[in-house]
Amino acid sequence: MSFRTTLPTRLTFLRLLLTPFGALFLLVEDIPSHFLWALVIFVVAAVTDFLDGYLSRKFNAVTAFGAHLDIIADKFLIVTYLCVLQAKGIYPLWLLVFLLLREMVVLGYLVFAARETKPVPVVFAAKLKMAVQGLSIPLGLIALWAEGTGYIGRALLLRQWSLWTMVIALCLGVVFSPKRLPRSISTLLRNGRIT
Repeated sequence: MSFRTTLPTRLTFLRLLLTPFGALFLLVEDIPSHFLWALVIFVVAAVTDFLDGYLSRKFNAVTAFGAHLDIIADKFLIVTYLCVLQAKGIYPLWLLVFLLLREMVVLGYLVFAARETKPVPVVFAAKLKMAVQGLSIPLGLIALWAEGTGYIGRALLLRQWSLWTMVIALCLGVVFSPKRLPRSISTLLRNGRIT
């Protein structure tokens, strides 16, 4: 395989590797500007998400493995930041619980789809949900940075924007879940196979 055809998967692995460092910067408050470093890592990881999809289509390097790995890397990035931001008070616990439940159901579906080597097409609503989450998390990170620098009024406003954009993302994720998901889950429960 050429470098061009493996580049999208390398970018996905880079996103997986960057995610723990983002969490580290969020949690270790002794690091100067730690919230801004966490923001930079999140933005770089989000750019790799765009690039791996674009390059895999451009170089005709779309594989079932790469598609599933991309979704897992996305969920790892989002869930890691969600958990840490909830611990920092940006998101309420109820929102985190609903988001995690939804992600676990979809990830379980994807695992069984991968077992049967069925690629799951990414729909526009999933991209929209990811984009809204990709807006909410930086807003929360900037709110935490603003609190640390004394911009309390702006921080409160950013916290509200971050919260409500994540609520919108949750609604998008529930309303526009993969169309085959309910049917596939019921089939899986009946005979252990996805149709």
